[in-house]
Amino acid sequence: MPEQLKTKVEAQLPAEPKPAAGSSGWWQTLPGLLTAGAGILTALSGFLVVLHQVGFLGEKNTPGVQSPPVSRTIGEGTKPAGTSQAASTGAAIAVPAAASANPPKYSITFPSGAELKFRNHRAQGSYKLLSAQVERGSTGKLVFKFIIRLTNNGPSDVGFWNDSFRLLLDGVPLAPISYLNDAVEARSAKDSEIKFEGADTATSVALRVLVGDKDEMSDIPITLKK
Repeated sequence: MPEQLKTKVEAQLPAEPKPAAGSSGWWQTLPGLLTAGAGILTALSGFLVVLHQVGFLGEKNTPGVQSPPVSRTIGEGTKPAGTSQAASTGAAIAVPAAASANPPKYSITFPSGAELKFRNHRAQGSYKLLSAQVERGSTGKLVFKFIIRLTNNGPSDVGFWNDSFRLLLDGVPLAPISYLNDAVEARSAKDSEIKFEGADTATSVALRVLVGDKDEMSDIPITLKK
């Protein structure tokens, strides 16, 4: 088309109207699109926060139900607080026998009228066993108590002391743990207590008494029962 004719035709066409300031055409520009996108993101974020708070998103908390407290030790897995390592691994816990059961009680008896005659260069008389009892002492031990009457029929005093007595536990002689160092006057009698301590595993018991000048001994059998 000739240049003059083209110019003439364009002059006759109506002019394209320009968008007024503040009209809807501004949102189609780059600043308008960025502003709109930012507003949409803000609104969407607020909506998601509301959904999370009301429980539609995430784990919903159950009122009144609490998880058990846990404790963690280096080198161990997580386990409930207050649970011992032995309990968490299934290991057996040993209970001492003394704590799980009462220790057995013991009683002793002796022949009725148990009496031993003695004679030495100073006097003569007898030892008579009047009573006997046993009680638990320290761990694994028993304490034996005997009341003995020494009757002196001679004309002189006679000694009444530890060296005249021994306790046989399974054949092993034990010296007294009490202190007896007395004397019985001529033609009189006296009662005294003498005590021994020995293992509670003994199966045979006897009271050994010195009855002569040449270490002559005689035994009174004692029956020990649980």
